[in-house]
Amino acid sequence: ARLQGLPVNALYLFLLVLTAVSIVLLIQVVGIILVMTMLTIPAAIANLFTAKLSRVMLIAVILSCVFCFGGTAIAYHVDWPGGATIALLAGIAYVATIGCKRK
Repeated sequence: ARLQGLPVNALYLFLLVLTAVSIVLLIQVVGIILVMTMLTIPAAIANLFTAKLSRVMLIAVILSCVFCFGGTAIAYHVDWPGGATIALLAGIAYVATIGCKRK
């Protein structure tokens, strides 16, 4: 980014502010466990597949959507709490991804 003439420090601070605002707003809505799960696990999985930031962000967003929709559907069918099911699905996906990457 610096080579392209972009203000790297300003973009970094903007990303930090967006992350902080999303954490503060989402904690009130869904709880700390689900917020931490949805901020860390999709990015960690995406980082295993690529090192380019734009691809990591795109893959993380797609994974977050899959975890949310899949976890909500599973929770509905088995009558479990939605947030816990989403976190469980994301955790299982992370462990499975690490297991597959090591082989």
